[in-house]
Amino acid sequence: MGHYSTLIIGKKELGWKYDIPSYLSFLFDEKDLYVEDNEDNGEYVGIGYKSTCKRALEKLDKLGFDWVMITEIYSFFYNQIKEEVYEDIYDELSEKFQNLSATALEKKVNVFFSKIPNFTREMELKDFANFFLPLMEAASGENSLKVLSIDGKIYRVEKDKHSFGIDNFLKDPAEFLYQKALILPPWIQIVAKLFDYELVSEYAEIISVVQIKLLLEATDADSIVDLKLEDMIEHEEEISDFHIESANRLIGKIQLYNKFFNSILNQEKVIKDVFFRKELLVSLNKIPLISNSAEKGRALEDLMETVFSSVEGLEVIEKRINTRDEEIDLQIKNSVAGTFWSSLGSPSFFVECKNWSAKVGAKEIRDFELKIRNHKKLVNVGFFISFNGFTREAKSALQRASREDYQIVLIDKDDLWILADSHKNTVYWLEKLILKPQ
Repeated sequence: MGHYSTLIIGKKELGWKYDIPSYLSFLFDEKDLYVEDNEDNGEYVGIGYKSTCKRALEKLDKLGFDWVMITEIYSFFYNQIKEEVYEDIYDELSEKFQNLSATALEKKVNVFFSKIPNFTREMELKDFANFFLPLMEAASGENSLKVLSIDGKIYRVEKDKHSFGIDNFLKDPAEFLYQKALILPPWIQIVAKLFDYELVSEYAEIISVVQIKLLLEATDADSIVDLKLEDMIEHEEEISDFHIESANRLIGKIQLYNKFFNSILNQEKVIKDVFFRKELLVSLNKIPLISNSAEKGRALEDLMETVFSSVEGLEVIEKRINTRDEEIDLQIKNSVAGTFWSSLGSPSFFVECKNWSAKVGAKEIRDFELKIRNHKKLVNVGFFISFNGFTREAKSALQRASREDYQIVLIDKDDLWILADSHKNTVYWLEKLILKPQ
């Protein structure tokens, strides 16, 4: 009698010692139970649950683990794991170019990251599914394969001379990806970081379901999904209540976590604020080091998305809107409670971001003013962010615009540093800027 449960998806196997993870019940219906006994001695030669990739994915989707949910999970961890990949690429470049200064290395890393196309998080996850099986085979030392990525390029996933094994690759993909940072697309490395041991240990059920979801998506729809349990149990009765027991285990965990975190629920806003200010400080320090103009612009847009999203009631509903006549960096939905925000008469806000080396002039203010006028039924307030400030002419143009029935609020890096250094929340900071005479 052994001690392993084994999940087979297509030709790939995942194993757990002394455990049958409760989330595996998400993949099967009760009718998927099978029992194969040996007619000679009555012992089981096979017992478990069997389905197909297509049916398992349908089951996950019904439970809410669809692409929307998986993307939300990935987005939650994105900034953290992207920073880790950034450091990996920096380390690899520092070994390759040992004579370069730290500043020069930062520039090279930023140039590398500037090549990342403007994909959505969902597109990145779906592209990772294309790489998943080749990465697992390469980590096991089996094959060297070419993969067509969503950026239209073909990447070769080289087999490793050391066989990490599938289980080891899933537990620590960073070990396999070491020294491959400049070969594989950055977003593939970022998604792979989701499966690092520390994250899986802290968020076991969540990350494991993401992992299995992507592996199912990567495998042919008609391939068999087989949860083999004969090595863990001796009698059919031990597994007959698998779904109920799994649900009870999960419910028990939820109740325990609720009790554990109940004492700090009132501190939730404080925790979010601390995290937000940390992210803000990191971005403010990093933005001046970016040399590529496109990457500079995206960095400021991402920063402002973080700023506005930190306010309860403000939601970034669209980014980088591009029509025939105009471009809008961010559109923010305004649902902030309180008379001040409702009195603005602006169901949504437009946000313009310019991360130029020079100050923004009057022409850019007038162009932004026109965008607001074109959408005056929905937008009465616009935020113009210029990291390096505005010219006198720009401020004069703004004074003229202030006589209209809409408002443009100017924000520069000094204002952002005030927010980062202040103990006041983002709502207070925004209200003060809106009320500030321009």
